[in-house]
Amino acid sequence: MLLNLHVKNLAIIDEVDIDFTGGFNVLTGETGAGKSIILGSINLALGAKFSKDIIREGASFALVELVFSYSDNYVSEYLKDNDIECEDGQVIITRKMTSSRSVSKINGQTVTLSMIQELAGYLIDIHGQHDNKMLINPNEHINILDAYIGQKATDCLEKIGALVKEYNKYRHELESIDIDAEKRLREISLLEYEINEIDSARLKLGEDEKLEEEYKLMSNANNIASALSDARNELESGCADSVSRAARTLIRVSDFSEELRSISDAVADIESMIGECIRDMDGYMSENDFSQEDFEQVEKRLDMINGFKAKYGNSIEKILEYRDNNSTRLESLINSDERVNQLKDKLSELETQINLVCDSLTRIRKEGSVSLCEGITKALNELNFNDASFKVEFEQKDRFTLCGRDNAIFVIRSNVGEGFKPLSKIASGGELSRVMLAIKTVIADTQNMESFIFDEIDAGISGRTAQQVALALDRLSKNRQIICITHLSQLAAMADVNYIIEKKVEGERTFTGIRQLDEEEVTDELARIIGGTKITDSVIESAREMRQLARKCKKDNT
Repeated sequence: MLLNLHVKNLAIIDEVDIDFTGGFNVLTGETGAGKSIILGSINLALGAKFSKDIIREGASFALVELVFSYSDNYVSEYLKDNDIECEDGQVIITRKMTSSRSVSKINGQTVTLSMIQELAGYLIDIHGQHDNKMLINPNEHINILDAYIGQKATDCLEKIGALVKEYNKYRHELESIDIDAEKRLREISLLEYEINEIDSARLKLGEDEKLEEEYKLMSNANNIASALSDARNELESGCADSVSRAARTLIRVSDFSEELRSISDAVADIESMIGECIRDMDGYMSENDFSQEDFEQVEKRLDMINGFKAKYGNSIEKILEYRDNNSTRLESLINSDERVNQLKDKLSELETQINLVCDSLTRIRKEGSVSLCEGITKALNELNFNDASFKVEFEQKDRFTLCGRDNAIFVIRSNVGEGFKPLSKIASGGELSRVMLAIKTVIADTQNMESFIFDEIDAGISGRTAQQVALALDRLSKNRQIICITHLSQLAAMADVNYIIEKKVEGERTFTGIRQLDEEEVTDELARIIGGTKITDSVIESAREMRQLARKCKKDNT
């Protein structure tokens, strides 16, 4: 159940904080007061896309926070599976939006929008005007039917999904090798050439890096040799002799004190280091006497490897991986006839398994559709859809899909003696709204959903039909929370709790607020809805009478 909504800096909302209750909650207000923003804020918190324009002018961020209570085990398991802490059976969903990004959290833990959307599916069902449009799309009907059937349909769909995934894997492999003979021979020839070219190069991991280093040294061999020769001459002709003489001079006085001995030893070490440096230079020049032939071989090898990198991959590791993949592909082409037969047998076996599960799912759907149609027909009659009858017509697709082989099309007969027509033939938005409400009412009894939000469920209806819709929503609220945004007095009068959404101008800023109404204010709001701009005593009396009658209807409504 949605316990609290907190909104800050969203559109014309400065800050709103409202507590909801169980039962039937109704939100009313003048056109343009901001009812759509209230619903939009809830959708934003639950993962809807946002535009930076939604942030209130002058603010650096917008914030929406929803607090839910729950008793559903699915919610507990979801939180546990995602390592999200939960206390006191509550879920707090927060979304903070700036001009460049948004951050969503569940119980203080940062999560992805997809996680929010998945969790929302267990917490609340939001009905907007787009849901009516969904009804006229036959592709959505099978999803509604499966939602009503529940776990039995879900189990079949999961089995079909796993089998189709495996089927597609083998089908793609078959398509990749089941090519005409001439094309296959051309590909075999190319693969053999590339494999032989790579194999003949005898590449070794890390070889290119070592060659690059050798090439760098060889390219600078003359500079290196000249520098070493000059440095050696400087050390030997000048420095070495001077240090040697100094060492011999100091050794004669080194015995006179410990300090002199230390100085003598240090100079002797310098003499030794200079000699060692000269020997190292001689050794390096003798060991690295590069020839032009050596240089050309290294250059040629590097050119070949770089050419391979351009053709097969940007590293020796990638080149060898390319070679191995080609080898596998070559083997499959050479043995393609045998593999094609194996794949066809496997696909035939999987197709048989998929069709068996599809048959089972079709049977489950047809059985489930009977009670669904009975329930929806009953609900429609209660919604002043007199003599209406609802039915699901089934068609078989030529091929299976992830949803099985069924097309399920909702059809309705509005009056006795008429034929059944697809929902897309219903011209009235009010009729579509009632059909959707009837479907929601029936499906709600098979699901654990605790909260429903209805926006504009009253579109296109009035009079007795509006009263029947109000009674249906009241019945639905007996075991769950209903939040309804409406323009109709019949729905507002039937509410357990009424809220008003108001727009005010203070200074040069516009503000939208929401507050709970007391009983006297409910009467005034009903009078506003009934009477329009001029509220007379008789209008107020009519509003009071409507409220009293609604109280009585609620007691009798079961």
